[in-house]
Amino acid sequence: MRWYHYPELADRETLLQMLRAGLTVRDICIKVGCTKAAVASAIKNHGIQRPFIEGLSDEIKQKLNL
Repeated sequence: MRWYHYPELADRETLLQMLRAGLTVRDICIKVGCTKAAVASAIKNHGIQRPFIEGLSDEIKQKLNL
């Protein structure tokens, strides 16, 4: 099945919440019951870019060169 057939992947905010919670693509695959390719496609199609974490401190941003 395609990524948009999975409600968790079709909803951008739900997918972002899982990523921000620290779940890896593999973790999401197991939780949703889909392939890694489906999760990767959903991330790409929603325009989600790394890092997934919001609200980083200025110190961490400097270390990560953001």
